[in-house]
Amino acid sequence: MMVIDFEQGNCIKIRTYLDSYLSDELLIETNHEVLRHLERCSDCRRELEDRTRARTMLRAALRRETVNDSLRAKIQRDLRAQPEPQASPATWWGLAAVAMVVLSVGTWSLLKKTGVQSAAAAPLLELGVTDHVHCAVAGYYPSTPPTSEEMVEGLGSEYAGMLPVMKSRLAGYTVREGHRCVVEDREFVHMIMTRPDILLSLSIARKQAGESFGDGATPLHDGGIHDGRINVYSAAGFETPQHLAFIVSNLHQAGNRQAAGAIAGSVRGILLNLERRAERPARWRPGVRPAIRGQVELIAVGLNRN
Repeated sequence: MMVIDFEQGNCIKIRTYLDSYLSDELLIETNHEVLRHLERCSDCRRELEDRTRARTMLRAALRRETVNDSLRAKIQRDLRAQPEPQASPATWWGLAAVAMVVLSVGTWSLLKKTGVQSAAAAPLLELGVTDHVHCAVAGYYPSTPPTSEEMVEGLGSEYAGMLPVMKSRLAGYTVREGHRCVVEDREFVHMIMTRPDILLSLSIARKQAGESFGDGATPLHDGGIHDGRINVYSAAGFETPQHLAFIVSNLHQAGNRQAAGAIAGSVRGILLNLERRAERPARWRPGVRPAIRGQVELIAVGLNRN
């Protein structure tokens, strides 16, 4: 027997109204219909809360910096040129918001970079900002946080130790997502955290040749943390011999630096342990006599775990 879920269909309908509801653009009758549905549907209430929070965070971020006239005009032209969306108004709002931010972040020649204390640090901090915009600002995380087991699976066992660090060191935040992603041909381990009006990312990437925050300058802040403002975002970074780590958020620079300082020691420790395990010398496979060298096979412990 086919079971028809009318309530699910009603949820889909109501969610097409939510952005218009937030903008106070609905007719009175439709507005009342939305309110009645929200009274009995917790899922749609959470969806409304998420959209309200996303709008608030985006507006707060954009208010902190002045966009120059040429960039503003380009954004407006691009948005007007977009075809009529086929998805719901919620999707259109998300795409428009992300288009504004990604366009500004993608135009590095127009970006305002302040407080970055070394020439080497600026392009590396931009890596962290790019990942933050791609996944966190774009909203690529579920409205209901995954379980710890699901996030451990998404991060991979070697980086799973980051999860308890973020939960314990950054009080008041909710861990919303833990995953691996590829942005502009770079692979990141990425954790997304929120608290009211704040969106924060920890992103970790393996170093490529020549990448380092160090350029002979002494870091301005304790713990070897380099930080600055990249347009509307505060970004902080630190490193190990093989990894770069970034904290990016819409906090003020001092607040973002404080968040980075709270986790830097523990995150560094996890990364250094991972690097040491990968560099352990090869050993004889258990059960094979080392004396018979022609018949033994060396295995590299941990080298393929990454």
